[in-house]
Amino acid sequence: MPTENVPTTVPQISKQPHRGGIVLALGILSLLIGCAGWILGIIAWTMANTDLARMNRGQMDGEGRSATQAGKICGIVSVCLHALGLIIGLIWLVVVVGVLGVAATAGAAAAAKSQQQHTSAAQSAEEKRITDIAAKAFQKQRPGRFEAGRPTWDGKSWTILISGLPPKPGDYCTYVISKDGDILETIGGR
Repeated sequence: MPTENVPTTVPQISKQPHRGGIVLALGILSLLIGCAGWILGIIAWTMANTDLARMNRGQMDGEGRSATQAGKICGIVSVCLHALGLIIGLIWLVVVVGVLGVAATAGAAAAAKSQQQHTSAAQSAEEKRITDIAAKAFQKQRPGRFEAGRPTWDGKSWTILISGLPPKPGDYCTYVISKDGDILETIGGR
């Protein structure tokens, strides 16, 4: 067989031009741009993986390998930094909201306690005043020792039960007293 008719050169497969400069630029920009940097980082990372695979298969010009690898590293670093920033931001938000929630709850509880103490003191003074009025009225009818129940307010008047000591049948009075301290009605007693 004659070897002279067989071509001795292998046909060249055309290679795609490398995109190392674009990948590197996207990687660097992803580090410099604030909130949207992670998007450019993902694009640089993905493009670099694709281009490096093509370079390994001989489908893309290998001269841009170092720029492509540098762009990939920048993209990876950018995505990791943005993810770390997001995690730290979420932790900070949870802590701040938690602290503010605890402070607001403590403030509301303190305000409620203060209001309750104020109301209780005012109510106690008013209850004492009503008890004194009823006791004086009872003492006019029956001198001696007595026991007073706690006055109750129905929104219009106070009601209080006073009974003599030692207890005897019929030895009690229920007084209905106005807000101004006037005895409106006496129920029971002698």
